[in-house]
Amino acid sequence: MHVAIIGSYGLWDLHYATELELAEKHLLAGDEVSWILCDAAFDSCDTNEHHDLNMCKECRWKVLAGIKLLSGEVDRADMSAMLTDEDRARIDALPSRFDSVDDLKAFEFDGHDAGWGALSSAIWLARDANLDAANPLVGKLLRAGVTGYLATKRLLATGAIDRVYAFNGRMAPMRGILRASIELNVPCFIHERGQDLDHYALFENSMPHEIAKTVQWVLNDWESSELPEPERRRIATEWFEGRPKGKMGSWFSFVEGQTAEGLPPGWTSNRHNIALFTTTEFEFASIGKEWQGHLFETPETGTFAIAEAISSMAQAAVEAGAAVKSIPHLTIRIHPNPQGAKSPNVLAMLAMNLPHVTVVAPDSEVSTYGLMQEADVVVTAGSTAGAEATFWNKPSVLSGRGLYTGLGVAHEPQSIPELMEMLVDTGLPVADRDAALKYGFHQATRGTPYEFFRSESIHSGKFKGKALRATALQRRILRLRARMAIRRR
Repeated sequence: MHVAIIGSYGLWDLHYATELELAEKHLLAGDEVSWILCDAAFDSCDTNEHHDLNMCKECRWKVLAGIKLLSGEVDRADMSAMLTDEDRARIDALPSRFDSVDDLKAFEFDGHDAGWGALSSAIWLARDANLDAANPLVGKLLRAGVTGYLATKRLLATGAIDRVYAFNGRMAPMRGILRASIELNVPCFIHERGQDLDHYALFENSMPHEIAKTVQWVLNDWESSELPEPERRRIATEWFEGRPKGKMGSWFSFVEGQTAEGLPPGWTSNRHNIALFTTTEFEFASIGKEWQGHLFETPETGTFAIAEAISSMAQAAVEAGAAVKSIPHLTIRIHPNPQGAKSPNVLAMLAMNLPHVTVVAPDSEVSTYGLMQEADVVVTAGSTAGAEATFWNKPSVLSGRGLYTGLGVAHEPQSIPELMEMLVDTGLPVADRDAALKYGFHQATRGTPYEFFRSESIHSGKFKGKALRATALQRRILRLRARMAIRRR
């Protein structure tokens, strides 16, 4: 077998180390490995937004240093060298700006969703879903995505490559690689974080964020497991019970600093309490059409619409003299991810001033899980909190799309009136808890353990006992270049 690793994320140790891990395993199996190096080929990427050439050098040098740690020879090639003059002309002819986000989403290159890829990277870098499509960064990322697509097509057209490895798949450069591989019928294995920092996961011809495929993976993992059902339930239960304790597996804990069982000021349990948990908007805002909600244009517009509707319904109930327990109150727990805490959507939520609506700031000590336990109904646009609520025997309602859509983990209203009826229903049952356990089991067991890489933190680790970095001389050169650049300013 001849595999190609197409990587441009050498600055992200965990993902770059996964590629080294994969290369080493193939070499030990007697396979041929080609490593396609980024030679500053992308006008912008998710690790080097402004195409800083010093960062490009550091990224490349780190990759080359890691390749030297492998047990066998690796063929190396530069991505730019694969492009023809015709390819470069087509890249140069790409739009540099768009009038609207809808126009960007609709843009396709040779039938693939290049516009979605550029949008995904742009939103990720801006940490803001309210993107200006005329931002010059969008055009640069579009060029990056098409560069990855065309270079991969040239590589695979030779017929020499049997398998491709690339990172994540949703971002502009990597999405182009994924789409080119699928088009030429060469299996593309997308790698991402696994269940924890000691595991990585592979997704054949798919992004990790595809809803229908995730539901199928969840069901397959449960049904195909050799473990007895009580053991599967135990593993899933431990996964859910660990999250309130900050055990997030392969990512940061967002409950640090929260007071255990802390509730918002003025909280009272004698009303109908609805808890809405927002998600980190820039992670799932631009994956593709599958994630577009049928109720609201975006999760954020849904949050505001729900808040206004609940406020009006509660006010009407009060004026009608309804029993206190039937009067709804909405508490919005804004996702505590600090990276999105200053986005315009978050600021607008914090400025909300509606009767019967409480907004909890991202950095509040109010406990996410204390609020979940005390709520009568939980509503999410697809965040993991929706599945967790069902595990904790709380009625959970989906107002958007999530990785468990269609699994039965939460109630899935088909219209806005049906959504509102569910939220104010004081007798709404808990959704399928067994489905939630299957989802938790999938999350708790996802991936393959590393053999040669050992993580030391979310962002760092060692491969074969060696730190992944450029040589001492190369690092001195980079520091010198940085100082010279500062002086020139």
